[in-house]
Amino acid sequence: MTSNISANFTNTSEVLEHPTLSARIVSGLTLAVIGLTGGFGNSRVLFTFVKMPTLFSKTTRLILMALASVDLTGYLVNIPLAFASLVIRANPDKLYTASLARIMVTYCLL
Repeated sequence: MTSNISANFTNTSEVLEHPTLSARIVSGLTLAVIGLTGGFGNSRVLFTFVKMPTLFSKTTRLILMALASVDLTGYLVNIPLAFASLVIRANPDKLYTASLARIMVTYCLL
């Protein structure tokens, strides 16, 4: 029984390190939908608050604009990085540098 179980898990590292083409396509489409939806939605919120400043009180407007701008920046930084690592499988050294930049951007936004 033990040898049968271990035989099933000998190629686990290959599965995790090399996703199939269909998995990369699904990941790419999912990231594209999330990125476009988040980018459009947050841009729309910012546009609404800029064009209609009397819609909410000043404090509410500032809090919601800050939230939308931080969220939009997160989408603009994180989605391309995730796309590069999951779909394109970019160079890990470049992704490490980009992830450090992402951490710094997130830290500065907080």
